[in-house]
Amino acid sequence: MEFPSANFEIAVRAKEGSVEVHDCTFQNGEESSGTTRVRMIADEKSRIYARSKMIANNAGIGHLDCMGLLLADNSTINAIPELINKNKNASLTHEASVGRISEETLNYLRSRGLTEDEAIDLIVTGFLREEAPFTYKGRALPSKLHM
Repeated sequence: MEFPSANFEIAVRAKEGSVEVHDCTFQNGEESSGTTRVRMIADEKSRIYARSKMIANNAGIGHLDCMGLLLADNSTINAIPELINKNKNASLTHEASVGRISEETLNYLRSRGLTEDEAIDLIVTGFLREEAPFTYKGRALPSKLHM
């Protein structure tokens, strides 16, 4: 038997502007699973507002993963994960983080011959192209789900 699953990936890169993202995932099928990944990059003079919601109406598992990188002091990221569980046999998790690129990482890449801009581009590219979720018997399982 195949279980319903859905995996969504949202990537936003803002520069000199404002972006609002509102997404909502419903888990309505029995034993459904889902993963939503939101990746945000705020560059010069930008603002990103991201509200991600996951609602479990039936048994299953879901994971909401929101991560943001601030590349400029004059930018902001608001990441708001929301979990609504309406079934005692459902399990929903989330993780959210907003941060900057560490000087240690930049120094390491510069010591390997990259300019600062090349190092930032490499980090941003890797940040936006994360690995695909792990699947088991047709069900997507978040890589950081520990229960």
